[in-house]
Amino acid sequence: MLAIGPSTVPYSRGNDNRGLFTTVDVSKGTILCIKTGLLLNKDFWSFSDYSTSNIREISSIDKCYTFMLDNDNSISYSDFLRDPLNSRLINTEFVEAEKDGIVVLKATKPIKAHCELFLSFGKQSWIAEFRSYDWSLTNNDYNTLVINAMSAYSIKKSEIIESIKDFHTSQTIQNYISSHMSWENLENHSHVNVLVWKNSSCYINSVLQCLARIPALTQLLLDTNIFQNINTTTFLHRYITLLKLMTEKKETVGTMKKYNNYILDNRKDLKFTPKGQGDAQELFLNLLDKFCDEYPNFQFVRYHLFGFYRVKDIFCSNNHHLVTQATEYMISLPIYNCKEGNTSNSSNTAKDTYSLHSGIINSMKTVEIDEKKATDEKKATDEKKSDETNKKNSTKRKCPYCMLKNISPEKYTSFESFKYLHLPNILVIHLMRTNYVNDNPECDTASVQYEKYMILPEENLNIRYELIGLITYKGTARFGHYVAYILTAKNEWWLLDDLPKELGGETKPPQKVTEEEVYNQKQFAFLFIYRKLSENNIATGYNSDINNLEKIEHDIRDKIDPILIENENTSLCTTAEQDLLCNTIDISQMVQSELVVDFFQLIMPDLIDIMKTEEIDNIFEEMKLLYDEYSGIFQNDSILEPLSRTVVDLTLLDEGDLVKESKKVLKKSPKKSPNKRKWVHVTKK
Repeated sequence: MLAIGPSTVPYSRGNDNRGLFTTVDVSKGTILCIKTGLLLNKDFWSFSDYSTSNIREISSIDKCYTFMLDNDNSISYSDFLRDPLNSRLINTEFVEAEKDGIVVLKATKPIKAHCELFLSFGKQSWIAEFRSYDWSLTNNDYNTLVINAMSAYSIKKSEIIESIKDFHTSQTIQNYISSHMSWENLENHSHVNVLVWKNSSCYINSVLQCLARIPALTQLLLDTNIFQNINTTTFLHRYITLLKLMTEKKETVGTMKKYNNYILDNRKDLKFTPKGQGDAQELFLNLLDKFCDEYPNFQFVRYHLFGFYRVKDIFCSNNHHLVTQATEYMISLPIYNCKEGNTSNSSNTAKDTYSLHSGIINSMKTVEIDEKKATDEKKATDEKKSDETNKKNSTKRKCPYCMLKNISPEKYTSFESFKYLHLPNILVIHLMRTNYVNDNPECDTASVQYEKYMILPEENLNIRYELIGLITYKGTARFGHYVAYILTAKNEWWLLDDLPKELGGETKPPQKVTEEEVYNQKQFAFLFIYRKLSENNIATGYNSDINNLEKIEHDIRDKIDPILIENENTSLCTTAEQDLLCNTIDISQMVQSELVVDFFQLIMPDLIDIMKTEEIDNIFEEMKLLYDEYSGIFQNDSILEPLSRTVVDLTLLDEGDLVKESKKVLKKSPKKSPNKRKWVHVTKK
């Protein structure tokens, strides 16, 4: 049904000039092939260290858009699809056939045998394609591709410049973070100051204290000028002001209270009750989101500091895989997952031993799937539910690949596995200490072992981490108190507890503590901040001054403008004629060009006769004769090739549509005599 051969379109991405063809007639809606790969979210478009060349937009069942990426180790028919940069030629699309499941290539219109299959890569895909190109190179073919794509998807030059600027800004921030994972100047950021308690603010203050002791983040915010021009009313600006007071010198409690109150008094903007208790891990994520909303460049800071990929693979015993990959900024572990040894039972006993490292490793194990329609066993441990009820609520997973082949679910077993890729520079781990018994939340105080150093596997590497921050929680599932343990630039551990000694009294001063105390919070450890050790950090090789990011846009314009101007100068005079060269012909727009009108006035009668009398196989030969016959019309031969593709496109219409289009052209054409043109017509033989 499908075949691979030389493509009929001249320009595309990559060096392979092959395309995908159908060997039989297919109707609209026909499934042409299955698309294997990773299902991604839209965040991956913006990652400077992630290749976007194979990302394709798909239409999902719930009508929102997701994206997909080919697996590097697999090649399928759909890898040879090309974007013709002509919406009229698009005849296929990727569609999600099952919710969060199988993706197929579907025909969007009837397709004749031996015709090439074309897919729209989408506007975002082309913008991402151009962001990493070396615009200082002289590559006329690629420059033409840029112009064609810009015309096909109405891409503005400013959009390309913005994408390139973000790409280089992201790389610059990545390089800075990788080279500043340790403290450069011990004196500048080694001071410890209190944050004053106000209206159950312990969950906020503990997170702020831990963030302040992340070397790369604090040095980026305080020692560079990248954030110097942000709005003074934003959370980010207020945090930077507070951060300076927290770390650079000894400050009075009154001063700290004044600048800290802005964040505490406006916690509703972080989606928290103004005077209520909150969760530290939720505050951490919401605060990062707020910073990104206020200043877009912070998204690169968040990604290069905390971002990692969580890969979920659901597969069956017939080796059919559905893989999704998402970006996350924190690992959340249920207590039962940290159990050493057997993890199949989610209930805890006094004899069980737990460790943080085991929790991460166990979360990457392959387990058999037994999906539940009611309550997921991992999220609830209500032991009073009977086995009969669980069996009634469970249903065997149906593999979408096997369903296409009518294989019964009873004939295969489904499995699920997770793994973490692109492990972050700063690893944040949240211990989920809340269990539900009879729908009532209870705080789990199981003792979980954690170490100063931790080694995690990633592909064939071992990544080493060091603990630099710890938040503990004591209390019930509904109300309690958070405190922070931080490791300073002088390698000293300090306890920061914002709760006053007595109601209305002064906040407790920072207290220097031993490592033994830090690592003895096994029953109360709640949130861990680990720093990737320096030997794991590799610079990207991109060299740009972090303090001179505004120069990036100026340099980009200097490189891009000559290319676009040069291509604009070599384009034809009118918009419609330029569209022809860009393979994005619209008949209604073509009539605006006298050159094109003249061409169709001459060629349409012959074209209609051909459609009435000739087989489709002979049309191309007849077209060639017509081009030879009328070639003298044009002083610039460069228009013949795109015009030929346009007319061939028209020949694929049925006779009625073709006549209708030709009448439009002839009706709207200007009534001028051919001998008044600037070019000379060749008399038809």
